[in-house]
Amino acid sequence: MFPQHPEWTTLPCDISLTRRNVEEAYPWLRLRTEDFEELWEQGINTRPQADFVMQAEELLDWLRQQERSRVFAVSHDGTIHAYRELLGEQNLSRDDFLGEAGTYVLNI
Repeated sequence: MFPQHPEWTTLPCDISLTRRNVEEAYPWLRLRTEDFEELWEQGINTRPQADFVMQAEELLDWLRQQERSRVFAVSHDGTIHAYRELLGEQNLSRDDFLGEAGTYVLNI
């Protein structure tokens, strides 16, 4: 959800997958083992802003540690928006959402 509002509820289509679901469906993906099961069950969208920032920064650090020239993060457009804001983009609004199956490229 963008912006973060822990008191709001996500849309009915926003169904979190369990780690096991993802591992079984996409065995070639490298998943963070540091993530708590709570994150998989509740999602990051519903966390208070400070919790989101902490978890997001940890994920970005983990992505950097992968020593790859290219990584893909797959997520909901609201979460991607929150990451874009965390990485310094300003004045984002719902008009900047990616739309259905959109992509966003960021070079760090």
